Order: sequence, then C-alpha cells, then structure tokens
Amino acid sequence: MLAGSGLRIREYDHELVITNPRHPEKGRIHVEYGDGAVSLVQTVWSFWGNLQGYETEDDGPGDGISVNQILDALCGSEREVSGSPQDPGGATACHTGMMSTAPVRSGRTGRWRPAR
Repeated sequence: MLAGSGLRIREYDHELVITNPRHPEKGRIHVEYGDGAVSLVQTVWSFWGNLQGYETEDDGPGDGISVNQILDALCGSEREVSGSPQDPGGATACHTGMMSTAPVRSGRTGRWRPAR
C-alpha cells in the first residue's frame, strides 16, 4: 500500500513503524499486527525564550522563563512546597509517582494507551 511513497517502514515482532526520513519531526506511526491498532507518536517543541538572567536586549527585564514556569509545565498540580528550618523559603518538588498524562506503552500487550 505504501510502496513508492518514500516512507521508511520497519518491521518489528509485534508492529510496523512508519516514518518519513525527510521529515522525522512529523513523528512515527505504529501499526499493531494483532488488531491493526494505529498510533501516532510525535515530539512537540515550543521555544519559550531565555531563562531568567539570560534575557536578550529584545526581552524586557523579568521577561525570561522562570523556574516556576518550568515546574508548572513539568509538574502542574503535582507540585509540593515544603518548608523546613534548613529551607525556610520552602523547596518545590514534583511528585514522581505513577501520575502521568502522557501515553505509555503497555508491557503486557505492547499497545499504546493513555496513562491512568
């Protein structure tokens, strides 16, 4: 079906993986042999600017990306702030449990599914 399309098709034990070697940023298509399930896997890239303290002349003062913006993007509501006598300002940490919204690959079936 895809012969002559210029796409790269790789055969694995349980799936086909189809990519465009001229445009790898468009992602990979995974096709499961067992049930024909098709998934698209892509990496999203979004330039935010420079880290605070490394702003350019075009940036205004305080327009850099803050540590809080990084923590919000990667941790969201899973952030935990704790203060202690050694750190009265409080340290911020992400919960690193099994909470995630990214799709994951099931070890049992090998299929992509939403995280629980």
